[in-house]
Amino acid sequence: PATAAPAATPAPTATPAPTEIPEPVVIIRRGENAMTELIPSNGPRVLIDVNDPTLLSAPAGRQDILVYTHAHPDHYDAAFARAFPGPMLAFEEGEVTAGGVRVRLIRSSHNSLPPEQSGGSNYIAVIDMTGLRIAHFGDIGQTELTGAQLAALGKVDIAFSQFLNEYSEMWLENRKGFLLMEQLDPRMIVPLHG
Repeated sequence: PATAAPAATPAPTATPAPTEIPEPVVIIRRGENAMTELIPSNGPRVLIDVNDPTLLSAPAGRQDILVYTHAHPDHYDAAFARAFPGPMLAFEEGEVTAGGVRVRLIRSSHNSLPPEQSGGSNYIAVIDMTGLRIAHFGDIGQTELTGAQLAALGKVDIAFSQFLNEYSEMWLENRKGFLLMEQLDPRMIVPLHG
């Protein structure tokens, strides 16, 4: 009688191919000071504190959203803002939703005064896109975030914050920026300014 041939031993498998980055993705481009460009794989770009439009990845379009945290010239280009063809939020509380992207501005303070006493001298931009919550703090100078701000911010994935800016009374010695980020506890921090 014939006997069955032994089963072949499987050859060792090669190292698995690297996992592809799942969609959707957000590309972050940084310019000078606090200028930030958020480019999702699907949906509109969000342009924050554009003080030099020549540094953008592409000219502004109607589908883009422009956000300004405050009107200081190192964050704000008035001519660009006037000519901007899409929706815009500029240094006042409000909200814009377009193409699956939601942007809100929350009042904050450019110095150590509480936000309600500073007259809205700075605003925090909260951007929800591609399943991420991103917060851009502009030139916040508060000593701590208020309960109302923390509630409005929720759980932040990526935070853009300054850590050194004399105009916001923020120095490495007083650790104000670090304390704000400890209070917020985002998953990732991107430094602004110097």
